[in-house]
Amino acid sequence: YMYGHHLKSSNHRYSTSNLFIYVYLVQMDGIVYYTVLFLIVGSVKCQHPAQVEGIMISNALSKGKTALTVSWTAVSGSGITYTVRYSTSSGTETEPPSGASTTSGVTGTSTTLSGLTQGTMNYIWVAAVSSGGQGLYSTRMSETT
Repeated sequence: YMYGHHLKSSNHRYSTSNLFIYVYLVQMDGIVYYTVLFLIVGSVKCQHPAQVEGIMISNALSKGKTALTVSWTAVSGSGITYTVRYSTSSGTETEPPSGASTTSGVTGTSTTLSGLTQGTMNYIWVAAVSSGGQGLYSTRMSETT
């Protein structure tokens, strides 16, 4: 009973390893009010991998070549994979255009991009990916098939 109002309250606690959720319910004069409180205990490490560097593109200069081999310097960390984006549109220095083709889940430090159009300029970006997410794209590189 509070200031002439009929008051009932309850609270509930739900938790996982480092997240606690408290729900407070209050009923006053038949109206239910609630508050939800989220509490993270401890630290959560979420670090993106470093930016990929040392990109090299090779193209055998014989007639009819429609593929490029892209290689780069490995980024340190466990479980690192790479995403390679490529396009005939230049995008920006460090961001591919929205319609760029994607090769993802590359586990080594090179991949071959095939099915390209002969005599066309191709722009290429590479990003490292870890459990913390995707790092920044490399500086754009370009090569003609």
